[in-house]
Amino acid sequence: MSVEAYNVTTDFTSYTGNPLRVNLGALQDEINADGIITTNCNEIDAVDEDVSIQFDSDLSAPEKTQLNVLVAAFDNPVEE
Repeated sequence: MSVEAYNVTTDFTSYTGNPLRVNLGALQDEINADGIITTNCNEIDAVDEDVSIQFDSDLSAPEKTQLNVLVAAFDNPVEE
């Protein structure tokens, strides 16, 4: 298992919603549907603004780069 750590304020650069309301399910769906990231994302957890993305195994360099792109572009808050 591999865990990638991100912060909503500093890493989700396109995110405009409440930093405590990131739609983690939508992010996981987007990661698992991506054509470059082939390693399964099995869970995403958040504590305050810190987001941990868990994968079945270590990401390759291209997968890590693509994950950074997806995280930076993600702007999907949970509906309030």
